[in-house]
Amino acid sequence: MDATEKGAVFLSVATDIATPRAMGRPPLNLIRVPVRVSPEALAEIDEKVGTYGRARFIRDAIAEKLDREREGK
Repeated sequence: MDATEKGAVFLSVATDIATPRAMGRPPLNLIRVPVRVSPEALAEIDEKVGTYGRARFIRDAIAEKLDREREGK
């Protein structure tokens, strides 16, 4: 009885050369864009969503503005 009859699993050549997945968080498919915001606006954003919610708040605001622009044309 050989190894295949005992249920052994062998790696194929394609598996051997596959690139291993990088560790960490998967890419978010977002582009980093530096934006200047007034201190007053930033303070108001922080009051509403906190410092960790800034990016999502700004992305959502951009999406809403783009939607309004599309509907208006």
